[in-house]
Amino acid sequence: MVWALAATLLGSAVTATCAQDAAPITDFDSVSAWRGFERSDAQARSGGTSARWSAMDKTSSVSCADIPHDWTGYSHFTFWVYSERPVRGRFVVLLNSENPATEGPDYWLVSVDLSKPGWRRYGLAIERTEGARTPRGWDQIDSITFTAAGWGNTPNPEAVVYIDDLELTNEFRGPGPLLGDAELLGMLREDIPELQPTRDAAAAGDYTKAKTEFLAYMRAREKPVWRFDWRDREKSRQDGYDTRNADRALAHVHSSFGRETNLGPDLDWKANGFDPQEPDYTPEWTYNLNRFPWWSALGQAYWGTGDERYAQEWVAQMLDWTAKELAPVLGSPNTGPTWRTIEQGIRTAGTWMDAYHYFLGSSSLTPEAHCTFVKSFVEHAQQLRRMTVDFPEHGGNWVTMECNGLAHIGVMFPEFRDAADWRNVAYGRLAMELERQVYPDGVQMELTTGYHQVARGNFKAALDPLLRNGLPPPEGYLEKLEPMYRYNLGAMMPTGHLPPLNDSGLTGVRGTLKEAYDLYGDEQYLWGSSLGEQGAPVDFTSCAFPWAGQSVMRSGWGPDDLYLMFEAGPYGTGHQHEDKLSLFLYGYGRILLTEGGNYTYDRSKWRRYALSTESHNTIMVDGQPQHRGGLAETYQGAEPLTGNWATTEHFDWATGSYTEGYGPQRDRSVTHERTVIFVKPDYFVVLDRLLGTGEHSYESLFHLAAEEAVIDEATLVARTTQPDAANVALVPVDTDGLTVTIVKGQEDPVQGWAPMYERKPSPTPIYGRRGPCPQLFVTLLVPYGAGEAPEVRAELLDVGRPKHEALGLRVTRGEASDTLLYAFDGPGELAAGGVRARARLALVRTRPGREPSAATMAGELVEGSG
Repeated sequence: MVWALAATLLGSAVTATCAQDAAPITDFDSVSAWRGFERSDAQARSGGTSARWSAMDKTSSVSCADIPHDWTGYSHFTFWVYSERPVRGRFVVLLNSENPATEGPDYWLVSVDLSKPGWRRYGLAIERTEGARTPRGWDQIDSITFTAAGWGNTPNPEAVVYIDDLELTNEFRGPGPLLGDAELLGMLREDIPELQPTRDAAAAGDYTKAKTEFLAYMRAREKPVWRFDWRDREKSRQDGYDTRNADRALAHVHSSFGRETNLGPDLDWKANGFDPQEPDYTPEWTYNLNRFPWWSALGQAYWGTGDERYAQEWVAQMLDWTAKELAPVLGSPNTGPTWRTIEQGIRTAGTWMDAYHYFLGSSSLTPEAHCTFVKSFVEHAQQLRRMTVDFPEHGGNWVTMECNGLAHIGVMFPEFRDAADWRNVAYGRLAMELERQVYPDGVQMELTTGYHQVARGNFKAALDPLLRNGLPPPEGYLEKLEPMYRYNLGAMMPTGHLPPLNDSGLTGVRGTLKEAYDLYGDEQYLWGSSLGEQGAPVDFTSCAFPWAGQSVMRSGWGPDDLYLMFEAGPYGTGHQHEDKLSLFLYGYGRILLTEGGNYTYDRSKWRRYALSTESHNTIMVDGQPQHRGGLAETYQGAEPLTGNWATTEHFDWATGSYTEGYGPQRDRSVTHERTVIFVKPDYFVVLDRLLGTGEHSYESLFHLAAEEAVIDEATLVARTTQPDAANVALVPVDTDGLTVTIVKGQEDPVQGWAPMYERKPSPTPIYGRRGPCPQLFVTLLVPYGAGEAPEVRAELLDVGRPKHEALGLRVTRGEASDTLLYAFDGPGELAAGGVRARARLALVRTRPGREPSAATMAGELVEGSG
């Protein structure tokens, strides 16, 4: 999507680097070919007239095919828009290039913000802008369409705009950077005496001297400091330093996502190691290339060896990239694949800032090269600022990375007059995002344990240059950030990891808790980061995150304790999986029940499987997965879940439901309700109630983290068989009509793999049943340590009501016995197995030689001997 560039920014920040040759498309002296526009002399950019567009609710779309069709040879398509009065909304301009080989329209798109007053110039870069689907090409532009409907827009009847000067231009062809010497040096602050020689030389037009003085100043300044001091390079020599990664960078060999590619002597920064026709093709290969991980290898090798070849190579690559990859000054600041704003933020806060300090003292960094690199930093700041200010609706973890980069540039280059504004914009937006994309329970709204760390890490990393240089954080910022650390502590497994929820792998958080301890001084963070070896123990065991809809059940915090994560919340605002009501289980030192987790962002069957219900531990209906994708109302919770969680000394209880339908048509004839009861500290009862209409088939999936699993044909109990390690038994209760099969490593259709980031075969018991609604699956999850499996028997008890309304359950383990009564829809009279209660849940436990113990939820025990 392409956005606007204010005329004032265009005039002050960009130097044209070639002849101003342009090909007018129209200046609207006539609008006869644009049915729906009016010719107007009220506003005009050139000539005496423009096209007036009003009553967009009645004339929502205007098209014209009487245009030049071959746009090759030009760098940009541009036009001007004057908004008579700012109103809410947008319209889009489509550059149509229909491809008969693809379904749906093929086009490039420019988006115009109606809330911006006055004349503003819009456009996009020809050749460098990605299209929708597969446009035939820039030499085959069929027509131009202005439309106020579609693409998330609704025509605003109050909007009145004037459009003028549609043209093709070479105004910004390059090479880059587009920022000129005069513009860059003219941006320097006048209140820094040490910059006076630079300013004097620039004022005299001697830019060669000015750039020499500027480099001398940057090498002489003491503040601000980076995470390492470039002056320490000579102290960092290491005998036998391993230069293999840096030597690969010298050879232009880049490896990413398991694919190594030699990019050749003439670097193509848009290259991809995968063929676009491969199923494993991922654009992330190119995105990673433009995050410059090998620049760190070059810098470290330069410091470790003193070999100037590494500095020379870095300078050559930096000059090559900045010359070829022009800043998107006229169009979206978020332009792929080399100027996506996520990469802009990542590299300027990381590898680029590192490279600047690795090579600042090198003789290979000439004044000209230095000035070129700083120009690109400034261009990055301008684009990141534009993205932040002009697109307040833009959100998610991307914003944290963009603002982290902008904050770093603002702090590390205070010599520029705009630096204070860059800092204010970045930290102001980050503070807003802490409220906007983080729930009150501390969980980032994408609900991915990995991207939670990305967002949290960028919120924190943006503070680092401030803290490092003795500057105060924005008021209230640290207080807003702390709940994100509390989530890491509360959801942490005994190993110090979070489960791989949504697009995440198993995510270590011990380091983040040490970071939290350093920031806040809370001894519980130190206890968590050290796995209980230091600090003060936490004051809770099981816990829930009501906004995220996640429940964590624990027997304790030790390595042999049990841990279960239950997901019953919103879909998430990004990186989502179709996995509502899924379970993840750990016990006795290892993961027992796993799930798909993340997989490379490609088009393969493996990626589709990772995203689907099939790779998670929940229920499918009629062979169809859940389907919340596309239902925006499911992405984010407007309020916390209530009445779905309880924790007591004797049990934990959590419940949730899935109502959004199954399969591509979202068949809503079945609702899945799952309740999990942790009978502490031994086992979990999973109650799956299927409500609705009609007859269906149901499949309950369990992805086991083991090499093998077996089934007892008599009882249908499935158990893992890891030698000398923990195992788990799945004990179904009420096996009438129940079937079970174990699928492992199946490729067509894909099933029996988890986690996907390891693409590891996982024995997956699938319990199935067919019948009319309502249906009930009752399954015990019984973890046990290395050694002989415990004998567990379970039976349903008659409570005098249909089992989908209330049930009784007797669980026997050796001589110990538990009686559990449960009413699905709220407290009521319950009686079975010698226990009577007025409650939602009642539990009576008997042990040899001990008095029976009892506990209830939402009620009381009337009598019970178990």
